[in-house]
Amino acid sequence: MILQTLRRTCPHKKINVVAVLPNPEESDDISLQNSLECCAELAKIDDLLDDIKFIDNSKGNNYDEINIRAVNDLHDAFSINGKHKIGNIDDGDSKRVNTDKGYGCILRLKDREPSPSIAIDNAVKDTIFALPDSYDCNYLGVSVKEEEYNVEDLKHEFSVEETTYMT
Repeated sequence: MILQTLRRTCPHKKINVVAVLPNPEESDDISLQNSLECCAELAKIDDLLDDIKFIDNSKGNNYDEINIRAVNDLHDAFSINGKHKIGNIDDGDSKRVNTDKGYGCILRLKDREPSPSIAIDNAVKDTIFALPDSYDCNYLGVSVKEEEYNVEDLKHEFSVEETTYMT
């Protein structure tokens, strides 16, 4: 009802949803059933949503750690703006990356990985967010330390439909 009201009263605003998937090892049947019902309801109204992400409560040691990691990742994703000789990411670019229709992914690359593909594989394994088995990527935003990664090498690890923003 909240999403329907938001869309009706603010038809031109972007609506992003961050939902939480319970840890099946620690959740009771009621929590698991509530999550399934929530996902089914979101699927019915996906036309009202722009970006959606699911925090996976089974991907951390405790809820405090999971929440801190999720908030830090979301903050950094929405703060991706930067200027550099290889490329700039401005507010419009950040908005396209972070609010495009569909499932959004945030991957945090660690320093000193042996290769871009290994860095991405490790980021996929370490993300606090649930990731779909497959997806189409419309927009890719890459913001990295130039002494750690070559953005062109990272860019070539993804198949991007629209464009890649790099800084």
